[in-house]
Amino acid sequence: MNRNFRSWCVSCGLAVTVATAAGCTAARASAPAGPPLRVPDAPPRVLILSEEPSLPESVGQPAAATPAPAESTPPPVVRVPRPAPSPPPAGTVETKPSAPRTFGLPGAAARERAIRERIEEVSRGLALVNVAALGAADRIVYDQARRFIQQAEEAVMERDFVFAATLADKAASLALDLASR
Repeated sequence: MNRNFRSWCVSCGLAVTVATAAGCTAARASAPAGPPLRVPDAPPRVLILSEEPSLPESVGQPAAATPAPAESTPPPVVRVPRPAPSPPPAGTVETKPSAPRTFGLPGAAARERAIRERIEEVSRGLALVNVAALGAADRIVYDQARRFIQQAEEAVMERDFVFAATLADKAASLALDLASR
């Protein structure tokens, strides 16, 4: 019985090897027979006139065909070099320019307040966790929740409320998971 099983396995292995080798040698790409494809000509260019076309003098009569204007070269572009910034006088301290003032969307203040409340709620919940009693896996979850809170606060500062809300929700989910263990 044992001998028959071995010979069967060897013969099956040999059959698979032959079939695989035959399949690899038979697959070849060939170029299609026939003439090469014809590449179409480029479409004509549409020129936009800088002058308004004149209207026909009489509405009832068709306008006479006017010859198409010849292509003209655009006027050369004159580039004015910017003056190099002068170095600050000696003894002055360079200050960082203030961030530009941005105006938010309607309701942005309410969204920001809601997200900040969510972040505070999750932070209070994580503060109640006894970190010393956590195992290795739970410690990783705790650290991840803390990182999400930090990233959410940074996103709020950058006024990216959608990302901040997502991060706060992830931190809340991890904190809830820690509380249930």
